[in-house]
Amino acid sequence: MIEFVRPATESDIDELMRLDTEHRSGFATGVRGAAQWLDEHPQPDSGDWRSRLADPQWRVMVAGVDDSVLGLLSLRLDASVGGGALVDQVFVTEGAREIGLGDGLVAAALEAARSAGARAVEALALPGDRETKNLFERAGLVARLVGVLRELGA
Repeated sequence: MIEFVRPATESDIDELMRLDTEHRSGFATGVRGAAQWLDEHPQPDSGDWRSRLADPQWRVMVAGVDDSVLGLLSLRLDASVGGGALVDQVFVTEGAREIGLGDGLVAAALEAARSAGARAVEALALPGDRETKNLFERAGLVARLVGVLRELGA
């Protein structure tokens, strides 16, 4: 079993779309904050992924075992973000968690941000998503702000 983390390529687009769909389907269980995240992150199609892969402001990475892509991370470099880079999405398919793929993706994102001159990296985890929060904390990312919201209805 050979684990890998590498930059995504156009040949990974089908896998990126599959993983993104799986990530979104996990929100169907009523995860707090998921509806807002989904509103703010329209589901990318193959053209959107192709654009991200070509855009110098984005770093998209994949992780897996042997020839299987089992995780993704997208990082947006942006000076308007507090530290200069934001982990926009990180996901590892449920059956491949606990083998270090998420840790490898976050480590690669930190290195990509550092190489691009970012001062810091920000990331978001939904309330109650302990796995993602723990993933970020293992990599040294710490909470700096807790956002709260109350929807008022129409």
